[in-house]
Amino acid sequence: MGAGYSAVLAWHSRASRPLWAYAGLCLCFALFQMSNALQYGADGVAAAVRAHRWLNLWSLLAVPLGTLFFESLGSPRPRLRLTAAVSALTLVIVVDNFASPFGYRFSQLDGNLPVQLPWGESVHLLSGTTDGTFQLLRLACLLLMAASLPGLRNAEGQRRLWRGASRLGAALLAAGALLAVLADNGLLRLPYSGGFFFLLVSGLVIGARMRDLRRQGLRARPHGSGLRYGPPTAPAPLMAAQASAPSVAAPTGPAEDTRFTGLPDRVQLLSRLGPLLDEHRRRAESLTVFVLDIDRFDLLSATQGHAAGHAILAQLAGRLQNALAPGELLARGHGASFAVVCRGLAPHAVAQRHAQLDHAFALPIAFAGKVMNVRASAGVARFPDDGMTAEAVMDAAELALHQSKNTDRIGGPLKTFTPALKDQVQEQLELEEELRTALARGEFILHYQPQIHGDTGQPVGMEALVRWQHPARGMVPPDRFIPVAESTGLIHTLGQWVLDSACAQLARWQAQGHAGLRMAVNLSAHQLEDDGLEGIVAQALARHGIRPGDLELEITESVLMNQLDLVIARLGALRALGVRLSIDDFGTGYSSLSYLRRLPVHAFKLDRSFIRDMDLSSRGQAVCGTAIGLAFDLQLEIVAEGVETLQQAQMLKQWGCHLLQGFLFAPALPADAATEFLNSAAGPVGEPEPAQVPMQMAAAVLQAART
Repeated sequence: MGAGYSAVLAWHSRASRPLWAYAGLCLCFALFQMSNALQYGADGVAAAVRAHRWLNLWSLLAVPLGTLFFESLGSPRPRLRLTAAVSALTLVIVVDNFASPFGYRFSQLDGNLPVQLPWGESVHLLSGTTDGTFQLLRLACLLLMAASLPGLRNAEGQRRLWRGASRLGAALLAAGALLAVLADNGLLRLPYSGGFFFLLVSGLVIGARMRDLRRQGLRARPHGSGLRYGPPTAPAPLMAAQASAPSVAAPTGPAEDTRFTGLPDRVQLLSRLGPLLDEHRRRAESLTVFVLDIDRFDLLSATQGHAAGHAILAQLAGRLQNALAPGELLARGHGASFAVVCRGLAPHAVAQRHAQLDHAFALPIAFAGKVMNVRASAGVARFPDDGMTAEAVMDAAELALHQSKNTDRIGGPLKTFTPALKDQVQEQLELEEELRTALARGEFILHYQPQIHGDTGQPVGMEALVRWQHPARGMVPPDRFIPVAESTGLIHTLGQWVLDSACAQLARWQAQGHAGLRMAVNLSAHQLEDDGLEGIVAQALARHGIRPGDLELEITESVLMNQLDLVIARLGALRALGVRLSIDDFGTGYSSLSYLRRLPVHAFKLDRSFIRDMDLSSRGQAVCGTAIGLAFDLQLEIVAEGVETLQQAQMLKQWGCHLLQGFLFAPALPADAATEFLNSAAGPVGEPEPAQVPMQMAAAVLQAART
């Protein structure tokens, strides 16, 4: 039963290694006792020896499992070198156990069997001359237990009762081993001693875990209908913080309600932190502030209920309290965050202390029969390096937390505050504010880069690329303002303007005689989520009289895999309008034939990184050739972007690439320059203008490749 219970907990836990090890220990000792019973009740000596070999096996397997258990308790990320060494030694002894006449424990057996016990029971209790290998193993086990004890100083956030129970358990197992030595030599007739000692150890472990839960504020309801969480007892530093802080009304929001944690809030922490900083300033000592925030807490509360959210906060508050070192402070921050203030923490120990605090979030959380797992992102700042006041240090830590949250993964890494980080965030905030009015002020423009037909060398399309002409910053590149536009939701307005402006320019060019010209426009992932996207595209086509087939919408490959089914449905609706669809940056994301067959696209663009590698190695050439062959097999058009040399253009033409795009022909040009490019490319052949020379050189190379 203990093995099954531990296995269930381990299955739902992120810190599962000690739980799995304990489950294995329980199972081994259950099988050990079953083999004991078979040995004691055997029909003869031969049957007793057979059962004894299996009894030895289960006791041997318990050694590496016990080592793993103690080693895992000592650290959240143990190296397990000791467990590996013990496992290798155990394997050798297991082989010897089944090869020896009496198992690995005995070289000779006493012939007086069965043994009559004082209470009248007759059992096959084996004793005799113990083998040297067994004696060495027993000594090694005792040494391993002794070596494991120092590692328990960090076990489970340094909980004293847990460490004490573990030490007492190891002492009981050692006592059991001593009694077993006496029994093996026939000096003591005491069956089942090892099993009884393990029951005591199990009771200690379970008792320690239950005490931990009670200290976290966990209490069972009378009829088991759920869990009720009361405020845990605050440690001495917290009580001092609360006593010295002014009375502050608890916020009304569930995520901010401190009643479920019993912790001071951010305002109370700041009031305690101010005098503390003054003290550290006089002593010229540093102080470290961690801010840890539960990832996706709003989503958890929305799906599991606010009661579950309160349970998460209550249990985590208890765990963090138990993880506090003397003199440290703990409080609630904004939303679902906790602040931990550490005194006397050296810079090189910051990462280690964070790992210890983060361990509180790694264990599963039980509520109303459910097991929930959470992770946390963290930011850290130090006094006086990152701020001279309590508010400044807290702001710096929260700013680092914000950056950690922006790593786009759950359980973001610890982010340390730096002045450059503040400048970066400040610049982003300024960009956000300026971006909101940039469109109304007419600061956005479109540049156009030609796409050249591989057979004729003539431009057949233009890709529209948005640029921001900032009055003070100059030309802001897209990789700086597009992510800001996406994060603020402005990408929808900006994307609609880009689409409309590109269609208007295409209509002007077609009216000037470039009837077969196409226009390519990039779509953001956020635009694909817009249910009104098809209507926006249809209105732009109708407003400017553009044939649907002359508009090509490009979608970055990595965007496709985030919500593949939604993207496929949206692309299908766009294709029904008659527009062309293309995969941009093909080969840099999750290129797969399985999804390429499902996507209703007309073309894909081979990323410029592959074109660049063509000049560096034959492997790069093989990749490009294979991609072009794949396009032919799938009956898709392929565009090679980033073509910069005549050699690249020649090889791509030989492989049958349909369209070429890159600096060899032209960079992205303003509308007037792009118009001149189109006119010069379509004009009569004579003495070329300077702008025509690259175009005609490339056309000459393509012509040579054809012949």
